[in-house]
Amino acid sequence: MAKLVWKIPQGWRPDLAARTALYPALYLGWTGHEVIISGDPAPEAWTSADLRVLVSDGPLGEDDRALIERAGRRGAAVVLAPQADLLQADLAFAAERGCAIAAWRDPGPLATPPPLAPGLARLDVTGLPGRLAEDRLALAELGLPESSALAPAGRRIVAIPDRPESLQRIARALQRRLAEGGGELVVIGQEEARDPGLLKLLQGAESVLCLFPHARPDDPRPAQWARTALFASAPVIAASHPSLDGLAHLCVLDDWERGLELYARFPAERLKAAAVAQAELAGRIDPARIAGEWLAAASAPPRTRRRTDPPALMVLIDIHQDLDVLLPVLLALKGRGEVRLKLVLSQYLIAESPRIVAALAAHGLDFAAHPREAIRSGAEPSLRGVDGVLCAADTNTRAHKAGHTLVGRARAEGRPTFTLQHGLENIGLTYKDHLHGEEIRFAAETVFIWGSPEGLAPWVPEETRAKVVPAGSPKAAPAPAAAIDLHQGHWPRVIGVFENLHWHRFSEFYLERVLQDLELAAEARPDTLFLVKPHHAGRWLSRNPDRLKSRPNLVVVDPTDSAWEPHTAPALIASVDAVLTTPSTVALDAARTGRPVAVLGYDLELPLYDPLPIIRSAADLAAFLDAPAMGALLRNEAFLKRTALPGRSDHRIASRIAVALAERQGAKARRGVRLWLTAR
Repeated sequence: MAKLVWKIPQGWRPDLAARTALYPALYLGWTGHEVIISGDPAPEAWTSADLRVLVSDGPLGEDDRALIERAGRRGAAVVLAPQADLLQADLAFAAERGCAIAAWRDPGPLATPPPLAPGLARLDVTGLPGRLAEDRLALAELGLPESSALAPAGRRIVAIPDRPESLQRIARALQRRLAEGGGELVVIGQEEARDPGLLKLLQGAESVLCLFPHARPDDPRPAQWARTALFASAPVIAASHPSLDGLAHLCVLDDWERGLELYARFPAERLKAAAVAQAELAGRIDPARIAGEWLAAASAPPRTRRRTDPPALMVLIDIHQDLDVLLPVLLALKGRGEVRLKLVLSQYLIAESPRIVAALAAHGLDFAAHPREAIRSGAEPSLRGVDGVLCAADTNTRAHKAGHTLVGRARAEGRPTFTLQHGLENIGLTYKDHLHGEEIRFAAETVFIWGSPEGLAPWVPEETRAKVVPAGSPKAAPAPAAAIDLHQGHWPRVIGVFENLHWHRFSEFYLERVLQDLELAAEARPDTLFLVKPHHAGRWLSRNPDRLKSRPNLVVVDPTDSAWEPHTAPALIASVDAVLTTPSTVALDAARTGRPVAVLGYDLELPLYDPLPIIRSAADLAAFLDAPAMGALLRNEAFLKRTALPGRSDHRIASRIAVALAERQGAKARRGVRLWLTAR
């Protein structure tokens, strides 16, 4: 029989999610071990225990530090179980005294480990959902009453925000849902989150919104709330966070309008989400399993890591579309704090896209500029002091030559190299044409892709397949809280029409039919605005305005115009009612936003877009425009499942890059030791 002590904050009144930190102690007690749960454990009980767990609810207090010091003097390990942010000084203090930190995890290939604090070991433990029986016992241990002021309402959406202003981020999606579907919005503040009646309120909710956009990457709360809601049979829509990556297949992440509408319109989708989640989470509420996990920590505490300077990652941004996939990854890397970023921009791009420079500046990201031809030739930039290289576009084509050359140089010198799938249609992965065929190759040793390897084109060579790492798309982001000003006055309905970059793939027949059918649709629907958005880089229609007849309700915007240049396709999609697009990532962006979307196909074979509507005639276009929006939701869901893994990949990519660079850094240090010993 083992002896264990759970030290909790004195006078602690934790919310429902934080109370799950006591569940392992309960399970250990149920399985016959001696467990003490106390805000002020006796010194002898603390130091003589087989395992000491210190639960914190913010920065460490003086009593916490004293207990860590006492255990350290006896050579005894302490496991920290933080339920809110610890200070960097707390982490350093704990690392110096040999502590480990509990990382509540969800198993699965998409799970993201929390950042590694310098010198602090991590103990991976199973993330637990809240449940009524355990919650009542936890309340009893804390000496808190079971009375509840919360009463389950009727049809309801429950929102759990980290801050009141977080709701503003999804205000537009909520307003649209409540205006169309009715029901009640119940917002859970700090006091309500502590209420023992919250579990009953979660049960039967149409959806539960977990809004923690300000949470640090190592914060366990977003996943704790999501697990609890899912186990209470409520479908979850959440703001993307590293702790949620292991639950991505059970939640809707970031796609607020899509999730709210899906669960409002289709009760079967709510039931499906609850059934799948409960089946997966049920095995976690097993006392023997959880007790064994924590007892293993007591018998073999993890070793601390040597403190080192963060490795340096060079990141190249060279073409217009790079920022859309790279910026989320850069921000995730910056937030984790495990690497030093060295950004490189081509001078060509700086001149071409003020939007990119402004976006980097807004996030405090500095960069060095180099001539594009110097990067392409390999003359610049220097790789001295660089531990790894990331670029967004790396293939053996002229357009991607800068990235291909840079990662090729780094890989030749033994540095880890990474590149990203650039779009839904990506040469060398999912797409080829008469200009770019099966000869496409990548220089990087790791290629992060959006979907599963089974979704790659059948002709993709084994050399490339061996490099791919399924991660999902980093591009998905919450829709803006307010509609973008479309500068065209009020229209009852707006159809966004998006032009693709690669116009060389389209025949003259295709061009003629697209433009002709678009004109006919606009003429037949004078109360509908057709807003045509050319691609930032291609701008074919901007350069050929005479190809499309001008009408008051058929407007082609110029992406180089200062009024339009800041607005990317995802931002515009959120402000229109339906989307037409040439084959491109816009189809995926529209489906994620919950908008009806159709692909302009005509003489193109487009199996990648199945089962979205493919427009091949004016009749097809009219049928799409006149169809009820409800049917589009389920088609979009099927399309999303085929083409992209759930949730954003920025955390997943950032963590895998950080691990690879740390491993290289460790290998360098070990080689250095061997060389020193040899010299001796």
